[in-house]
Amino acid sequence: MIQSQTLNQLLTKHDWPKIDSDGVRYRIRQKDEETLEFSKLIPSSCSCSLYHPRMLVDISGNEAVAISFYDNVSVPIVHVELADANETEEQFLDHQLEELISEFLSLI
Repeated sequence: MIQSQTLNQLLTKHDWPKIDSDGVRYRIRQKDEETLEFSKLIPSSCSCSLYHPRMLVDISGNEAVAISFYDNVSVPIVHVELADANETEEQFLDHQLEELISEFLSLI
């Protein structure tokens, strides 16, 4: 889980929704009132973008909680939902959210 102040720091330091860096697109989108989507999009040879990864994050409380992780660049494709996660997968979601937020912060 990420503290809300860290997330607020990220959201206020740049005029999102996207940053392009070295051919990679970093994007933040509001999915609904309580959910943000963080995406790192990699271009593919078929003129489409691949998620590396895409995370849905619940921002309704004092902490940002990863509720979904999807990466279709990894082999095999990785898809983890908090609702179906065991303890190891919950730790994976927390770690991936911390890593992705750190990567986004390093861009600004």
